[in-house]
Amino acid sequence: MSKGSPMVATTLILMMLASTCLVASSQAQSSSLDEIEVLHTAVNPDNNKTYHLLSASSWEDAAFTARSLNGYLTTIDDVEENNWVFDTFASFENQSRHLWIGLSDVQDEGIYRWHDGTPFLYRNWGVEQPTGGDDSDYVHIASTNMGNIMPQTWNDLENNPEYFPVYGVVEVGPGADFSLRFDGLGDHIIIDHDDGLLASESLRIEATIKASSTDGIRFITMKGDYGWGMYLSSGAIGYASEYSLSKHPTSNVSIDEDTWYTVGVEILEGVGGFFTIDGVPSGNISAEDAKIPLGDFGSNDCYASGDSCDELFIARMGAGCDCYHFEGIIDDVTVSFRQNGIWEPVSHWTFWEGEGADTGDALNDEFDERVGEIHGADWVMPDGSIVAQAVELENDEYMLIEDVQQSDTMLFYAELDEYTFMADFYAWGWSEEYYEDWDYGYEEDLGFDVYVGYDRIPAPWDYDEQLTGYYGSVWNSWSWPSAEILWFSVVAKVDLDEFEIQASWEAAEEPPSLDEMTELYNGVAITSQSLDADRDNYNAELNYYYVNVTDSLTELKVETYGGKGNVDLIMSAGGPVDPNYYYYGEIFEDFMFEDPEVQSSVVWSTQNGNAEEVNMFDVEPGIYYITAFSYRKVTDFTIVAEFTYAPANADPSTAIELQPGIAYGPMSGYNGLDQYFFIEVPTGTERLEIDLDGGFGEATLHTRFETTPTASEADYHSGAPGAGDRIGFNNPTPGTWYILLDSESVFSGVSITASFEDLYVWEYDGTPIELFNDEDIDGLSAPAGERLFFYVNLESRSDELTIETYGGEGSLSITADGEVDYGDFFGFEEFDEKEFFEEDFFDDEFDSYGEGTEQSLYIFSPAAGRFDIILIAEEDFSDVSIVASWTENSRPEPGPEPEPEPQDILSCDDGLDEFFGGADINGDGLLNGDEFRRSDPPEEITFDQIDSTEDGFIEYTEVVAHVCNCENELTFLMDQLPETTSVEFFSTLEFKNDIDVKLLDLNKDSFISEFEIEKAIPTCITTYNPFDSDGDGVPDKDDQFPNNPDEQVDGDGDGIGDNADFAPSVANDVIYGAGGAVLIVLIGLLVLFLRGGGGSANQRMEEEWNKADAFSEQMLGMNDQFTTTTELPDAPQLDSITTESTVNESPAQPVYDFGQANIEQAVTAQAEFDAPSSSLMGMMDGAGKERIEYPPKSGNLWHRDEPDSAWIKD
Repeated sequence: MSKGSPMVATTLILMMLASTCLVASSQAQSSSLDEIEVLHTAVNPDNNKTYHLLSASSWEDAAFTARSLNGYLTTIDDVEENNWVFDTFASFENQSRHLWIGLSDVQDEGIYRWHDGTPFLYRNWGVEQPTGGDDSDYVHIASTNMGNIMPQTWNDLENNPEYFPVYGVVEVGPGADFSLRFDGLGDHIIIDHDDGLLASESLRIEATIKASSTDGIRFITMKGDYGWGMYLSSGAIGYASEYSLSKHPTSNVSIDEDTWYTVGVEILEGVGGFFTIDGVPSGNISAEDAKIPLGDFGSNDCYASGDSCDELFIARMGAGCDCYHFEGIIDDVTVSFRQNGIWEPVSHWTFWEGEGADTGDALNDEFDERVGEIHGADWVMPDGSIVAQAVELENDEYMLIEDVQQSDTMLFYAELDEYTFMADFYAWGWSEEYYEDWDYGYEEDLGFDVYVGYDRIPAPWDYDEQLTGYYGSVWNSWSWPSAEILWFSVVAKVDLDEFEIQASWEAAEEPPSLDEMTELYNGVAITSQSLDADRDNYNAELNYYYVNVTDSLTELKVETYGGKGNVDLIMSAGGPVDPNYYYYGEIFEDFMFEDPEVQSSVVWSTQNGNAEEVNMFDVEPGIYYITAFSYRKVTDFTIVAEFTYAPANADPSTAIELQPGIAYGPMSGYNGLDQYFFIEVPTGTERLEIDLDGGFGEATLHTRFETTPTASEADYHSGAPGAGDRIGFNNPTPGTWYILLDSESVFSGVSITASFEDLYVWEYDGTPIELFNDEDIDGLSAPAGERLFFYVNLESRSDELTIETYGGEGSLSITADGEVDYGDFFGFEEFDEKEFFEEDFFDDEFDSYGEGTEQSLYIFSPAAGRFDIILIAEEDFSDVSIVASWTENSRPEPGPEPEPEPQDILSCDDGLDEFFGGADINGDGLLNGDEFRRSDPPEEITFDQIDSTEDGFIEYTEVVAHVCNCENELTFLMDQLPETTSVEFFSTLEFKNDIDVKLLDLNKDSFISEFEIEKAIPTCITTYNPFDSDGDGVPDKDDQFPNNPDEQVDGDGDGIGDNADFAPSVANDVIYGAGGAVLIVLIGLLVLFLRGGGGSANQRMEEEWNKADAFSEQMLGMNDQFTTTTELPDAPQLDSITTESTVNESPAQPVYDFGQANIEQAVTAQAEFDAPSSSLMGMMDGAGKERIEYPPKSGNLWHRDEPDSAWIKD
């Protein structure tokens, strides 16, 4: 771009001095520079620039050499230039060469800049690059693999690497060209006066500009208070020759907006002058107008302030008026005076710095240091992009920047992973000075502005989104961002001591390819589909489908039906959606649009069961993706796609004739699509009705006699909500009635019917008429002043109630009266249960809004009950329709949330043993004071509260006693239950304490709420005592039966509690033994009695008694072996009995020979027993086991589970 200035060389020299960093001495550098030579030169055909390949050197030496070659180390602007540089130089002469490029962060660590000053935007880093080492400040293109760094990618190195040579690549040409953009509101530059700016007899002003607006007056520059200057006047060039703007000369050619021009004016005072546009004369200036005012007019503002008002201004009128600001970009401004017949520049503003709040005159030297103070203007490149070094934001890593100056522009970018489904951004800034007067209230004014660009660099005047925030911070989130790179431009409005920024994102798994999906064809049903979801897995099971649309469609519909389960559908454009990763604020049921005129690219259907339908309208050719998903098993469902092509009657000339009483459809439509029909009405027709039926969405009818109707011009319009509109009127004029069907949104599945009906006459007797949900009443008529009465009955509270009238002619209004109920505004039952809230029921009256017969009345949150409605005829009206609509019980009724399974409810002591074991560091089974503190108890719990025994140690039982007191048990239980739990479920739970479930149900509604539990906690009495396991009042340490509340003492030590023992002072074994002996004696007597043989009966009886006595004595002696001290007498010696029977011979009888039984023998025999005989009987304990102490009073306890099994020692 030509600037029309002879000072380019000067600017380039200044840029060279400012941008090249030298650290070595001049002599050493001279020696190394002499060794650098140009190896190869090539011209890039894409930009027609010349490039040189230098011999190997350090980066700094290569950079200095580049300047001597009228260039800079190359700036890589895009992938094409990167590829060309690599292909051209990296293997020159078949030698692999690493290449220096002009990128480095030597000035500010981590802030990369190009050698020529161009903002750092394009990057091609290798894997895990840059490393950011202390000395790795310079960037090269790798020519070969360097570990995981691939050829053609970038790596940062030290200035002069020791292990391999690097070759510099020079790009010949000027450095970056910076400009300033002015907003047209207040941005400008002020330059202090000096004598070098005093014009005399001659003046030339030139400026390179790109005006964003040419409306009105837009000053480019002015000297002092109404001094000389140049401006735009509605696109023409104007010269400020005096105070009055109306007397200023202007060019005869105008410039266009958003186009670069070099405009100028030349003045020879008293002689004349002319304007130029891009060097071409564009209008003369007369000698009378060829004046050069000094700028000392003395305007009121200057006089009142006492300021000198002699400054040079750029982009505003001057000192006398802070107005007429320039809007657009100024690239340079030059002021010249004519000396010795030659125009000599005296001030040249090229804005070469590219950053900062000041700009210097390019003609500055050791004597002149003219500086302009920038007020609000933004540094930009000539193409309008902001000037800032791009800094990459790594995923989920904070970046802290200190000492940000006012007006600084910082540029950041986040390169998102493919399939990123969520991205977050956060920024925070703090300034001590800025916050001194901050009242810590709701502060909206941030110390910085944040602008976002999607795959492009944003600027304050050109961005995709501006972020807002409060309290010094900004936060934003994106779901499935379409951009590959999020750019953030941050402009500081004040000095910031600290600025913190972070971006984070998450990526989903790669979706399947089309080959892995099932293609759906128009009208072809795909049957036997299934989803085998795992109920234990939180992720949904997915089936992917796609539709290839080759022609424009009015509607694309995909639906599922049949089978078992609950399938849901998603249809999307641009790529398949995985609901396991998709972040959405609200599921799109059936269809939903964020903007009525712009449909969403993702449409959801999440009804119960398998009957789902998703629709897209005004569909362009392309691939559309369908995701069927479920969180549980779905079997045997069918999926089908249906295409609705553009209608044939989208133009009035192709209107379709309707036959009376015959429906036409179904049809689909969207905003912008018109469909035309007509019907021939014969003479004598009493009434014409046009009716829409079926489907969903929003549709509107318009009809007109003999002329095509429009949305604004028709004889009759419908106005009912939804897609069920109707037009009806009496005595239609015979002839052709044209019909327009359109929509401000979409509709689908709608049919249209035109019919001839009998004359309809509205008759009203004053009785209120009930309105039913979404059922229209048509043909209403009334004279002015009359009132028609209606009412609706709501069975339950509703989200909203709407009363609407439409159609016909005249004017009316609607009023309604009824109760509204805001009781669930913050959640169901919240107000009902808190004592300090009453139910928010309010009686209120409502009025309609609208014009003519098109009236609407809206009631938010109507309560269950009757609403009375009055239609008031403001003027005569006729053929009006009325409809009431409300959402019937769309919100859940008050009731319990899903209840957990009883086994899922944890008891108060659950996990306490593990906790105690972990806290018991020394493993002694007790917690001392130090162990208690280390267990991190809540602040409100002290050691003494737990140590109920006051022995200085906490045992496990003491912990249980505290944790499971009644208050804590109820609190722990409440935390696990939903807000409301049924009494029936509550009764299935096991409690440590005695809790009366019925008493908890305060309002006797068979449900127990959190509020009712909270009410019970303060009065709850602790009945659970872990020191008394069976709750019988006797501590476990003193209770011989700690788990049996009916027993505490076993006086005779037989294992049977005294309360259940019929002989508590005698061991049961003794009793059982004696009883057994008596039983044996009785059996013996019976045998003797039955036995036949010699001797008298008395003799035989005596003998048997002797035997029985001996046996009993022996048995009793054995059972009392540890207490008997007297020696037993010898048993009598019995002879065998042999007699002859004279009648029947009896079988031989056993001989009872006890021998010499004594206590010693009994003791010896007893010691030989390993276990009691299985014939001995014990007593049943509380656990259902038979127990015995054997030998008696020995302390040896035995048990068994079956009466015939062997005894097992405890």
